[in-house]
Amino acid sequence: MSSYVRRRTSALVEGVLIAVIVAILAGLGGMTSLTMAAPGASGRSQTLEGTLSIRHGDDFSAGRIASRSYFLASKAGETELFFNGTPPEDRTSGARIRVHGAASGKAFLVAAGGTETLSTASTAASYSVGAKRLAVVLVNFSNDTSQPYTPAFAAGVAFNNANSVAAYYAASSFSQLTLTGDVLGWYTIPDTNATCATSTWATSADAVAAAGGVTLSSYDNVVYAFPNASSCAWAGLGQMPGRLTWLNGPGAMTLRVMGHELGHNFGTHHASTLSCTEGGIRVSLSATATNCTANEYGDPFTVMGQANQYEHTNYSRGNYGWLLAGETVTATSTGDYTLRAVEAAGSTGVKTLRVARTSSSFLTLELRQPSGTFDTFSVTSPVVTGVTVRISSGYTSRVQSQLVDTTPATTSFIDAALLPGKTLTDPVSGISITTLAVSVSGATVHIAFGASPTPTPTPSPTPAPSPSPTPAPSPTPAPTPAPTPAPTPSPTPSPTPPADVQPPSAPTNLGATLGRGKKLQLSWSASSDNVAVAGYRIYRDGTQVGTTGGTGFADVLSGKRTSATYWVVAFDGAGNPSLPSTALVVSP
Repeated sequence: MSSYVRRRTSALVEGVLIAVIVAILAGLGGMTSLTMAAPGASGRSQTLEGTLSIRHGDDFSAGRIASRSYFLASKAGETELFFNGTPPEDRTSGARIRVHGAASGKAFLVAAGGTETLSTASTAASYSVGAKRLAVVLVNFSNDTSQPYTPAFAAGVAFNNANSVAAYYAASSFSQLTLTGDVLGWYTIPDTNATCATSTWATSADAVAAAGGVTLSSYDNVVYAFPNASSCAWAGLGQMPGRLTWLNGPGAMTLRVMGHELGHNFGTHHASTLSCTEGGIRVSLSATATNCTANEYGDPFTVMGQANQYEHTNYSRGNYGWLLAGETVTATSTGDYTLRAVEAAGSTGVKTLRVARTSSSFLTLELRQPSGTFDTFSVTSPVVTGVTVRISSGYTSRVQSQLVDTTPATTSFIDAALLPGKTLTDPVSGISITTLAVSVSGATVHIAFGASPTPTPTPSPTPAPSPSPTPAPSPTPAPTPAPTPAPTPSPTPSPTPPADVQPPSAPTNLGATLGRGKKLQLSWSASSDNVAVAGYRIYRDGTQVGTTGGTGFADVLSGKRTSATYWVVAFDGAGNPSLPSTALVVSP
């Protein structure tokens, strides 16, 4: 067989295989129809460029993301991506990428290792700032023509009610994002709801609307709402970022679900909670990542979490680009800092106070106060009388925020806020946060780097009554004179020596040597401590991978891993952790 025939046969086989794989994946992803081009045309290697948009199918009742699908947006439209290998992380949604693989109709199978990031995601101002026109399209099916609510009801939820989605975004954005638009339908499309074919349903709805003289592409955002389709295992599905949203069933026509999915459209992720335990006891934070579990929609203080109406967090507002210059401050030194309520209008004051926890995350502080139609907190609620702390990324990384429970003795996150006089110490970074005072005008917090903050002064213990009138138990005179009674307390009630609260210095000069088989030898300069350094914890990409008493550690970059970020934290015998070393990125 000639080399040309072999190559041609290989291309044909590859094309058929790709068509089969894409068809299977498309069926799993919710697409019911694909235009299969000839293998020789659609099966050959191609390259596409565009903006990555990830769609989340949110199953609120089960507390999980029920589905993820990936799309590449370009001037030519949207192409659904299927990955032969690990798909991109949520944090890359909104980034401009180049993919290599093969197309089959509107689907594209990305080859293993065939994704390049051309530019990182930016704050989604184009999605989340300005006057936006929203179309709410009511759609039913050829096998279910029911209309579970009226267009007027949908218009109230979206635009007209005092607590409408439009009013919610005007309040959360300080009127930087406004929503107006139309409710269209009911439209009966020729498709059934037997499979969760959201892309097909949208195409059909667009065609029916166009036949009636409506061009849905002229709207900035489109919400497709339909009667309950059991084939879709979610209440709402939204692009992050993007312009399309789907609402499943009458229960989804609410501020919480529509506002949540549009929140993805505008460029933010979920508001989660973090529950940690050590030795079977709940703690606020743990240095061991496996001791902590996230609840995807656990945060009770925003619609991106559990709440039905509470406004967006300061982190989400930062994702959207709604915070002004100077309203976000990153603390870099020990001291007292002030924080305004995030709902406060105006351009003065800090609304996000944060401190770097790792090379890619922050401890982010927020103050909430009762405000307007949506943030209807009680004046005695802990979220109002204390300061909430979340683990978050930078504003351009669309990842889940994680609410920290500063009162882990209870299992509820309603009382998660750090109240005045209380201190949260992070075992990863060694940073301590103390709430000093909270009022309607703002909060004051103390941030200490590398050691527990100086405790609030408390009165010294009252000395015990002088024992001098009592005859000494020994007839032998005291070895040293003391003509008057000693003013110090009797040694009997004296506490044990003060606990060691001074952490070691951060390890320095972290370096690595690569050997065969991606074997890696880390080394660093020793830390110092007022007592003694007990050992070092080694972290790879935020997860602790080992502990050692020396200044070296061996690791292996297994599998297809192409890079890893390492840092080292020293600790002493009292468990005080140092600040992390400078992060080291290793690329074999």
